[in-house]
Amino acid sequence: MLKIHPNRRRAGLSLIEVLVAMFIMAIGMISLFVLFPYGALQMLQAVKDDRCAYSADNAHVTAALFWKQIWQTNDGTLRSYPNGVGTAWSGIYAFDDPDDVRRTHNNGLSPAFTWPNPPNAPNPVNPIIFDPNATSYPVFVDVIGWRAHQDSGLAAGRDWIAGLEVAAPPNTNRHLPRRSINALMAAPIPLVIKSSTLLDDINFQSNGSAIDNATNGISRGYEGGGSKYSWAYMLRRLPFSPPHVVNLTVMVFSERRVDNALREEAYPATFIAGSSAVTLQTNGRRPWVRKNGWIMDGSRIGNTQQAKFYRVSGITETATTYEIELDSPAESSSNAAANGVAYIFDSELNGRLIEVFERGKLDASINGYPIP
Repeated sequence: MLKIHPNRRRAGLSLIEVLVAMFIMAIGMISLFVLFPYGALQMLQAVKDDRCAYSADNAHVTAALFWKQIWQTNDGTLRSYPNGVGTAWSGIYAFDDPDDVRRTHNNGLSPAFTWPNPPNAPNPVNPIIFDPNATSYPVFVDVIGWRAHQDSGLAAGRDWIAGLEVAAPPNTNRHLPRRSINALMAAPIPLVIKSSTLLDDINFQSNGSAIDNATNGISRGYEGGGSKYSWAYMLRRLPFSPPHVVNLTVMVFSERRVDNALREEAYPATFIAGSSAVTLQTNGRRPWVRKNGWIMDGSRIGNTQQAKFYRVSGITETATTYEIELDSPAESSSNAAANGVAYIFDSELNGRLIEVFERGKLDASINGYPIP
């Protein structure tokens, strides 16, 4: 006989159990959806890092080729310093006395001059002497930036980083020289871009030459007239080094344009050795500095011009100053009222400095290509 148990409940899931399961699944789905944009951002960062490293490797090789070409003759022997090298590259003089170049610029002359004195200098100058025991001035070899200022009629910015923004006394000697490569000073714009950017950032014609846009005279690598990634060099001779050996720093830029003059900025700044805090005297201006960007200590301490790059990790703005937190302590001290200056290479309209690579020595006596 079948027995009925009215109090026995049918096996199954209660509503509460279903709701708990749905809640747990929702959390998992939300976590999964969050991973997609995060993964996309990580992928974009990985692509940027890869392109920057690839740009730096290409820049290193082209810099080594350029450096050997100005120093070596056709038979591989080194030219004399500086007369023979000065014929191949006028920028060689800026290593030892860029301020005398500024005198010729004020006379409307070329940055190149006959060793040891610039022609038609307004005042007699002492011969420029190569001191093998001293650190040279840094020289910014910037083919794209030099040409952008040249074509825009901005000769001051062409020859000096940030123009002459810190020229007021007592800071008349805080300029950092910008130079191009002789063969590219008057070269067609596509060749200028080609010399300082990745080839896959440029559109080419069927004959292999870069496309020259007839409307604005530029090769269309990046939208509007620049390349997505491009580079420039900071060169300087180190103490106790022969003149054909320099230290190479590669600066990689993003979205830089050759049809629009770059707008670097220079601000009086106070750096303290061993401290990561830097104070920029802005006097109400707003520098184009950003977190994870770069600033360069361009202070002149005695006869030594600094050219040290630091990544920015934090910014605090006041009415007249910017308090910058660096990701590493400053290596030297300088004062904004006397000799301290910080250079910013970012621009609202014309690209950003996105990575800096210290690549070590360039030695013109070594044949073959460097292995980055």
